[in-house]
Amino acid sequence: MINHLFRIIAVLTLVLLPMHAAAREGDTLEPISIEAPNLVTYPENLLSENDFKAISGRVQEARNSGVPLAVRIVDVSQPTEDIPFAVRRYASTDFTQPLTSERKTQLLNSWIESEAIETSEGANDGFLLLVLVPEDRTMTQAIWWIGPNALPLNGLTAENIAATQTVMQREFDAGNMPNGIYLGISEFSYNIQFGEPAQLERTTLQNTLHTATTLLGVGTALAGLAVPVVAWMISRRPVHTDPIDAEITPWEAAALHDGRATSAITTAMLLDAVHRGEATPTRNNGLLIEKSSDIEAIALLQPFADSAGSVPPDAMNEIESITMPVRIRIENRLADIGAFNARAHVERMWMLIAMAVAALMAVGAVAPTVRSMSAIGVLGIVIALLGVGFGWWWLSRRRYTTVSGEALLASWLQSASREERILFDLATEQTYLVDQTGGPNTSLQTQLVRRLRGLGAH
Repeated sequence: MINHLFRIIAVLTLVLLPMHAAAREGDTLEPISIEAPNLVTYPENLLSENDFKAISGRVQEARNSGVPLAVRIVDVSQPTEDIPFAVRRYASTDFTQPLTSERKTQLLNSWIESEAIETSEGANDGFLLLVLVPEDRTMTQAIWWIGPNALPLNGLTAENIAATQTVMQREFDAGNMPNGIYLGISEFSYNIQFGEPAQLERTTLQNTLHTATTLLGVGTALAGLAVPVVAWMISRRPVHTDPIDAEITPWEAAALHDGRATSAITTAMLLDAVHRGEATPTRNNGLLIEKSSDIEAIALLQPFADSAGSVPPDAMNEIESITMPVRIRIENRLADIGAFNARAHVERMWMLIAMAVAALMAVGAVAPTVRSMSAIGVLGIVIALLGVGFGWWWLSRRRYTTVSGEALLASWLQSASREERILFDLATEQTYLVDQTGGPNTSLQTQLVRRLRGLGAH
C-alpha cells in the first residue's frame, strides 16, 4: 500500500510540476501530409537540383514531426508578369531594402490568401517561410508566417523561429542564398524536438484560479502536515504506568509483545488445535474440527462446519474476518486492565480523520491546480499525499502496549511454564513458518498458516 502511494506521488510530481511552464512539451506528433507542396520556387530553376532536394528534404523532416511547414522562394528581379500575384501586387516595393514590419505582414497575408498553409481547411495552424531574392543575392530577405493557431507546438516558439533569421541572414550576406535557407530550416526542425517550450500565458480566469489555488495549496499542505502532528500529539498522551496484578494467557502475552492482537495469534490457536488433534487441514484447503474444542478460534468456526465438523474452503478463505472477535476480545481485556492503551481505537479514528481530510483536499486541489498551472498547488498536493503516506506507515507500526503492559509481559515471561512459552513463541515467531520460497509443496500446516495470514488465499 505504501509503495503504491509513493509511486502515485512520484507520478503526480513529474506530471504536474512542468505544467506551469510548457505546453505539449515532448509530444510525439504523427507525420502529416498537407495539400501545399514542400517547396516551390519562382522561377522553377531558381535552385540547383541538389539545393532543391536538400531544402525540400528538411521541410519534409518537419512534416514528419507533425509540423505543417512550407517554403516559397521568389526571384523578385524577374519580369513583373512572372512574379506570383501575391508578391506582384507589391511590385513597387524596393526589395533591395529591408522590409518594414507592416510590409512583411501585408506580403505574408497576401500569400496566405492565395495559398493556405494548414492541416485542414480553416485550421490556420501552418508555418510559411517566404524568401524574396533580388538581383543582388546579398540582399535576400526571408520572412516567417506563423498561423494564428500554430503555437504552442513542442519546442517551437515565436522567439526561436525569429532567431533563425540570424542564421539565414549570415549566409545571405555572403551571397549563399540556398545554404541560408537550408540552415534556417535545419534550426527550425531542431527546435521542434529540442527547443525550450514557451510559457503559457494565463487567462483572466486562470489568474483568478491561481490566486485561489495558492491559498488552497497552502491549506492542502497544512492538512498534510497535520497528520504527523496528530501522530505526535497521540504519542505524547499519558498511558497507564501503575503496576498490574493480573493473570494473562499466552495469547494475551503475544499481543503485548507485538503491540496489538494480530492474525498471528488466531493462526497460532489453530496450529495448537492441529497439534492437539482438534483440527485437521484437508487436502481441499478445508479444515476438519472437533465440535467439543474449547479453543476460541475453533469455536468461531463451528457455525460454518457441517455435521461431520468439516469447514469448507470458502469459509477458510475468510478465516481472518471470522476469527476477528478473538483478537478484539484480547485487546479489550488488555485495555481493561491497563496493559493496552484504552483510547487506541479512538485515537486511530482521529488519525484516520486527519488522513481523510488531507487526502480529500489533495484530490480536490488537483483540478484547480492543473487549470491554473500553480506550482504551489502541486507542492501542497505532494505534501498532503506524503502526510497520508506517513499516516498509513505510523498506524501500521503503532504499538498499543502501555508501560504497565511491558512490565506485565516481562513478569509473565519470567514465570511462564514451558507449555505457555511454546504457545507464546508459536504466535510471535511465525516468520519462520511463512517463508514464501517453499512453494506449494510445503506441509499442510504451513499452507494453513499462509492461508490464515493472507499469503496463499485464493
